[in-house]
Amino acid sequence: MGRIRSVFEEPVNGGTKIWRYCDVTKLFSLVDRKALFFSRIDKLEDRFEGSFPKTNISIRAEEYGKYFAENADTMSKFHSYAFEQIRKLCLVNCWCASEYEIAAMWKFHINGAHGIAIQSTIDRFKNSFTDVLDDDIFVGNVRYIDFQSERINEGRLLDRFFCKRRSFGFECEFRAVILRFQESLQQGVINFDRPPYEHGKYIEVDLDRLIEAVFVSPSAPTWFVELVQSVIERYGLKKNVKQSDLDDDPVF
Repeated sequence: MGRIRSVFEEPVNGGTKIWRYCDVTKLFSLVDRKALFFSRIDKLEDRFEGSFPKTNISIRAEEYGKYFAENADTMSKFHSYAFEQIRKLCLVNCWCASEYEIAAMWKFHINGAHGIAIQSTIDRFKNSFTDVLDDDIFVGNVRYIDFQSERINEGRLLDRFFCKRRSFGFECEFRAVILRFQESLQQGVINFDRPPYEHGKYIEVDLDRLIEAVFVSPSAPTWFVELVQSVIERYGLKKNVKQSDLDDDPVF
């Protein structure tokens, strides 16, 4: 049976607010299915997800040349192939960890006025899973590094899935990751026989535990705010739907 596990040794503050900025259709899907969608990491827009910095590749080439000599090129190609396959078996669910709304997130992740932000906390998120989990879910804050000069520890399999380029630092991302080959890892090997999901997997959650509040785009019309509140109530959820105040008029 799977469980929720922290990916890094340093503790994560369970009271930290987390936000999921998305199109309203994803909110409606969440309340209808009562399940969070974990996407294959290789299906995300950032093509660098799960990849390595250039420093890793240079060091890897040196080590292969030292220990494998004539087979160095073959080993390097196999290594790259294996890591590419691992990406297909990695599922991820992403949030923004911040005590306040981040204005850039409304513009970066949402097209137009029909966006929402689901507000939760790390503890709420971790305690919301109701299913008997097939696999462990690893949670932690994303680390933002320089992919030109820094290195990811290849000895820790999960690190590459919790590192992104510094240009994404404004996202302040907290994420949950599932690896679909965990059983074989316990024997010290990676078995690629378990087929990847086509796009990802829905995992059941308790919505009352997960959702603390729902924020509506600062540019949304009043009728849209009322629609979101109506849909939330229709599914039996007593959650406060608020409009973001980022577009309120300034005072002088």
